[in-house]
Amino acid sequence: MKGIHTTAICSLICGLISAAPHCVYAAPLKANTLNIQEQLLTTNLLFLIIIALIVPTIVALLFWYLQYHSTHKRLKDISEYSQYIVEATPSLIVRMQQGGLVRMVNPAVCKVSGYSEEELLGSNWWYIFHPDGRDDPEVQDINIISDYGRIPLVDYEMTLRTKNGEKRLISWSTANRLFPDGEIKEMVAIGTDITQRRKQVKWEQEESKMRAMAHMSGGLAHEINNALQPILGIADVILKRMKEQGDQKLIDALEILHQNALHARGIVQSILVFSRSDEQTFDMHDASELLNHSIDFVAGALDKHIKIYRHGLLMKKEQTLSFMIYVDQTGITQIMTNLLTNAAHAMDNKGRIDITLDVYDLEDIKNCPSGLKEDRYICLQVKDSGSGIDKETQKKLFEPFFTTKPIGKGTGLGLSTAYGLIGRWGGAISVDSEPGEGATFNVFIPVSE
Repeated sequence: MKGIHTTAICSLICGLISAAPHCVYAAPLKANTLNIQEQLLTTNLLFLIIIALIVPTIVALLFWYLQYHSTHKRLKDISEYSQYIVEATPSLIVRMQQGGLVRMVNPAVCKVSGYSEEELLGSNWWYIFHPDGRDDPEVQDINIISDYGRIPLVDYEMTLRTKNGEKRLISWSTANRLFPDGEIKEMVAIGTDITQRRKQVKWEQEESKMRAMAHMSGGLAHEINNALQPILGIADVILKRMKEQGDQKLIDALEILHQNALHARGIVQSILVFSRSDEQTFDMHDASELLNHSIDFVAGALDKHIKIYRHGLLMKKEQTLSFMIYVDQTGITQIMTNLLTNAAHAMDNKGRIDITLDVYDLEDIKNCPSGLKEDRYICLQVKDSGSGIDKETQKKLFEPFFTTKPIGKGTGLGLSTAYGLIGRWGGAISVDSEPGEGATFNVFIPVSE
């Protein structure tokens, strides 16, 4: 396009130059006096000189205009493209003054934080996302590391508290725009939400640790089981003979020995289940039917002061659709036994347990546990009205041999066994609790289409 414009302009100018003499010389051909010819010649020369001076200027101006127009269009395209990238990128982009006054945010910031652009612009970043402002330990740390914004940061991890109170972990990198005297004009920060990634890494670490412990405990359980067999066998024989002889003191002592050996064997069986050394039989089951059957089985063994209430798909009127799960029936019963007996213990065998069954698409699961990959899951919630669980205990809750029960009252393998079984089915288990507000255990198992 630029070449076409230039060619047309040059052709026009050349045409004017070549045509001018003919137009001017038309009169001299009819004139007879020498003065008129000289005047016309002088006029023509002046005209040619003016043309020679003006034409390059016009051509230069035209070239400059075309170049300016092209450059302006190119810069406009770059600006629009850059704006599109800023708005479309999943990375958080913030522009703020050194004191924290927000000048610009992209849609990703609004999506992650829950605040609108209008709420953020003109506000102080630190006081919005850190309740204690510059007294917040994280803010103080970043001020020291960055020398109050003078030193750009690379991959600096910092917590961002969203509008609904959730904490997101963001990895920030920054760059500074400076005044001519070197003072900071504003700071541009680009962040990546690594909350889910960090959860995934933590989950993989926990999974690796659990596998290692399962492998170790499986071999240990077999060795203990081998040692228990002759103890139980000999104890049975001696106990029968003592009963024949009627020595009650020895009989009582042997009964204690025998009961403790049986208890040890039960622990060994729990370890074998946790280590997945036992064989399980997988089959397709209707989730509502299987879970209701397991609840009925366990409820009969609970104290009469425990009240169980069923919700969602566990209620008959809601069972219009069947959701199939590929699990081990015995494993489901074992999980329900662990969850319900733990709930009863947390309430001192008197209180209310609410059990809810629902179905969720993966993207609709709130606070989704790490490791879930299928499109759809059943969610079994077991909620008690007990004393609740503090955050430190929650971190250890699914570790093998961890228990809050008195010595001799629990093995610490119930929840870790449930964790292992559910993980084997492609699901996950999590807990939500606050001290004094009871506890809710969430079991996710993939739906088999």
